Amino acid sequence: MAHYLGARSFQIRFFKKKRIIYAPLKYVIASFKTLVLLYKERPDVIFVANPPIFAVLVVWLYCVLHKSKYVVDAHSATFTDWRRAKFLWLYRFLTKRALTNMLHNEPLERRVADWGAPTIILEDGPPVLKTDRVYPFRKGFNVVLVSSYHGDEPVREVIEAARYAKNVNFYIPGSLKRAPKEILTGVPDNVAFTDYLPEADYAALLKGCDVVMSLTIDDYKMQCGAHEGVEFGRPIITSNWPILREFFSKGTIHIDNSPSSLIKAIETIRTNYSYYLEGVKMLREQCYAGWQKKFLKLLSLLDMQSQN
Repeated sequence: MAHYLGARSFQIRFFKKKRIIYAPLKYVIASFKTLVLLYKERPDVIFVANPPIFAVLVVWLYCVLHKSKYVVDAHSATFTDWRRAKFLWLYRFLTKRALTNMLHNEPLERRVADWGAPTIILEDGPPVLKTDRVYPFRKGFNVVLVSSYHGDEPVREVIEAARYAKNVNFYIPGSLKRAPKEILTGVPDNVAFTDYLPEADYAALLKGCDVVMSLTIDDYKMQCGAHEGVEFGRPIITSNWPILREFFSKGTIHIDNSPSSLIKAIETIRTNYSYYLEGVKMLREQCYAGWQKKFLKLLSLLDMQSQN
């Protein structure tokens, strides 16, 4: 979003280990640093991601004191993660005071609009991933599972599918520090854990593979990994949720996350590869046109704000 707005992007983080005992101190320090940053930058409009809700709270406080405006980019975890959902009462308060609230799908947009808050549906823009590198794939049909080892990702099911799809190579990027230890043991030879990859290498992985998978058990979660795969023109396998069926409508097979459905999807794409390549090419054009139309609405809103 910062790329397409021509804005500066900041990520304020403390403590690499995600332990709840550190949370209070982490948010206090991050809040202080956020305020220092805002006073240094003096922005007229601030885009702030939720979660964490405390970042939105700090931004609201700054805007009250300095008559700036803010836009909340609300992700599905705001509503579906039980730790985040405890603060929906606070988010509801802050939504009504925002210039607008960006939601990534219609069901969540309707929910926030029902609170009487201004909303706009806007997914992530076309991924900005470029590389001149070539990833060293094994010979054969190569499939990438985009993963961060989050609890909503059916990684175990993919590894189980790999045991039976021995003629397919599976690559799973993502920091191994976040991976459950039991996932990393006893895996078949055709599964490769790449660990964390620098952006250029990650882009090369997606650009050079045959299929990109991005799976979730969360029915409200947009799949950025699948979106990145579309940008590189790779056929997609993603989960069979209404939101994902609507967005990834071409060049894609939607599965129920079971090993059997995954194996069947891979073989279907492999057998009809040119068909899915053409479909994902059409999907890329469709996604860009749809996103650009929505993005222009956001720009119009910001333009109106600048004139006030």
